[in-house]
Amino acid sequence: KIAINLNIDENELHQNGFTPAKNSRELSAVIESIFIELYSSIDCTCKVIKAIYGYVRGLPDSTRKMFDKMQSNEISFEKFPNELKKIFQEALWYKELLYLRDELTHASTGSCHKEGTLVKYIHYGIRIQNEPLICYDIFHKIRELIHSINIFLGAIFRYLNTTLEKAPIEIICGIF
Repeated sequence: KIAINLNIDENELHQNGFTPAKNSRELSAVIESIFIELYSSIDCTCKVIKAIYGYVRGLPDSTRKMFDKMQSNEISFEKFPNELKKIFQEALWYKELLYLRDELTHASTGSCHKEGTLVKYIHYGIRIQNEPLICYDIFHKIRELIHSINIFLGAIFRYLNTTLEKAPIEIICGIF
């Protein structure tokens, strides 16, 4: 619905010579919140890892630092699983998502434009090699990131599930 409404902005532009681009801004805000939410899922996963492996010397609280240390072999692996380290090292999409999250958190909203059947996303506040960020098929980019992040999360939690004991655990839930 929101992407289709870009036609309204385009019609206003053709009829009036200008448009307030309300629909473009609305779609851009939704797209940007998707990137931030994707990062949030990674952040929560790192919090789980820190809660489980907090005893490992040098394991940082920060998601950014955890990825940096994992990808540069700065974690003591005597007590930290190599399987998890490998999963982090294979997350080649992380730096791009981190950059987008950082910039979107501190910058203004970008804009969207239809080009044929594709939706192009532009953000002049985000610079890549001194050029504004332009994604010619933003929905493809989102699907690509979602797929990569799902693989990452699945691998992390599949490994963590293997570390659970196969015995029932009694947990008191509330006091009545």
